[in-house]
Amino acid sequence: MAETAVAPDEAGLVERAGRDLEAFLELYDRHVNGLYRFAFYRLGDRAEAEDAVSQTFLQAIRYLGRYEQRGLPFRHWLYRIAAGVISRAAGHRRREVPLAAEHLNTGAGNPDALPERLDLAALLRTMSSSGRTMK
Repeated sequence: MAETAVAPDEAGLVERAGRDLEAFLELYDRHVNGLYRFAFYRLGDRAEAEDAVSQTFLQAIRYLGRYEQRGLPFRHWLYRIAAGVISRAAGHRRREVPLAAEHLNTGAGNPDALPERLDLAALLRTMSSSGRTMK
């Protein structure tokens, strides 16, 4: 069954995320791997996919106050941001990058290790441990 409604616990996280760094980090943890796979599939490059995910979450932080719950999961909003980031990244390089089969089979784009590779995640976790809020 496809997820079409906002999960109650996620709705609360989204509401708190603008002022509570821990809530934003929970949203990050829930969605970072899927966003990375989405970006990697479209860009075909690990570094570009990581950059796209970082930019997506930076924009999400910046525009979280504009987010409106419309009955769709929060991830739909994140994927719309990511699609824009990816489109701009692909437009800048003005060429297509074919997705090599070895990337799919070797774990070259393994999203399981992604949170440790992204500087954004490290920065947010450092801020969280120091007791800072999003304001």
